[in-house]
Amino acid sequence: MHLYLIAAIAELLDNAVDEINNGATFVKVDRVYSKRDNSPALLFLGIILDAFAFLYF
Repeated sequence: MHLYLIAAIAELLDNAVDEINNGATFVKVDRVYSKRDNSPALLFLGIILDAFAFLYF
């Protein structure tokens, strides 16, 4: 089970890092809790920092 979990997390992080080609300047990984059932989850957020605008994907 752990192998699949680690592989899934690695794939999500890899997908976020791939956004560097689209202008992402960093990737934020955070632990959040679901409002529905208070279960933990990981949030992968790629952010393009620009002097004029922020773009989240």
